Amino acid sequence: MDRSRATRAPTSPGEILREEFLVPLEMTQRQLAEHIGQDVKVINRIVNGRAAVTAEVALKLGAAFRTSPEFWLNAQKAVDLHAARSHIRKLPKPLVSKVRQGRTSSRREAPARERRPAPMRGKGEGAVRAATVGKKSSTASA
Repeated sequence: MDRSRATRAPTSPGEILREEFLVPLEMTQRQLAEHIGQDVKVINRIVNGRAAVTAEVALKLGAAFRTSPEFWLNAQKAVDLHAARSHIRKLPKPLVSKVRQGRTSSRREAPARERRPAPMRGKGEGAVRAATVGKKSSTASA
């Protein structure tokens, strides 16, 4: 049995809006619409499940209720995917084989080059000191 078809329908963003925000705050759809600068018809359609939450409305709801816009869009996405799964009888076969974890490209990557220390070029003061560290010097450097 396909597990995705056996799950219950996700809670719609309109039901969340009504039951978790409007009712507890004793706010009407009209008050919310005026507060976020949206037409009351849009809010009513979302609450009644006849319209989807758009990115613009998600931003406004997120700001008004101190939630993230992703909260509203994820709720809408869950409803949309559930509806699509219930309509699609059979998914097509994959066109590509499984992608191995950690691989982003099919090309073989070249091994990292080993880094060698740069050769000493001159015999300036820094080079002399570096070469004589740990050795006793017969001459004192100033």
